[in-house]
Amino acid sequence: MSQYKEFYKTINALILQRESSLLSKQVNIFTTNVDIFSEIALEETGIEFNDGFYGRFNPKYSVGNFKKSYYKTSLHYENTSEIPVFNIIKLHGSVSWCAEDKNIELDKDLKLVSKIENP
Repeated sequence: MSQYKEFYKTINALILQRESSLLSKQVNIFTTNVDIFSEIALEETGIEFNDGFYGRFNPKYSVGNFKKSYYKTSLHYENTSEIPVFNIIKLHGSVSWCAEDKNIELDKDLKLVSKIENP
């Protein structure tokens, strides 16, 4: 897990150095991994990321979430600047996804993994 954290911290530091407003601060990470190591590492380091889900109580997946930019406003001078955001795009899905009707929902409890481990 420490390698994931170090990787994301390094890329985040590089993207923070972009001073041009013409260059987006979005980073697209394409992965064939179905694990959730990236999401855990990004969350634990406090780096903004987007895994395609929206909603807090019943998160649902939408590809429309991947073109969002994030901005931060300073407390004292009302300066606004774009902050880096990592878009995690999983080409083969994730162990934390489950299909419900026509939607992809977030399975925070990893029920599918438990079902496979304990048939």
